[in-house]
Amino acid sequence: MQTVFGKVSHFGVFCSSFIAKGVRFGPFQGKVVNASEVKTYGDNSVMWEIFEDGHLSHFIDGKGGMGNWMSYVNCARFPKEQNLVAVQCQGHIFYESCKEIHQNQELLVWYGDCYEKFLDIPVSLQVTELGKQPSGPSEGGTR
Repeated sequence: MQTVFGKVSHFGVFCSSFIAKGVRFGPFQGKVVNASEVKTYGDNSVMWEIFEDGHLSHFIDGKGGMGNWMSYVNCARFPKEQNLVAVQCQGHIFYESCKEIHQNQELLVWYGDCYEKFLDIPVSLQVTELGKQPSGPSEGGTR
């Protein structure tokens, strides 16, 4: 849905009827992109990392015609504003309601510092100069 705040257009996903806590949506759809294909300075704003056995496997890019409605879910401005969490399950990303969501509320997911707790997966993998991974997970990352 598109709304207008002042003179600024805003796209987002809004609740048409009550959603209880714990409802799962998905999977997030898009083009499978290998890590080597990701452009550092490109538009990676609608992209999720997929991990297998604790290592980055690939990305799912929800831009364009390959994505579904989940690509339009915006990031919460701060953790308390979120009403969805991202969950990786069997190589797919799902959004799950973490609180009750009422009619006309915008669906918002938080990508911040607690991402790795969802399924004990690292947010991003740092690579050393020699191409080796450091021990332990790092913080920060892509959507």
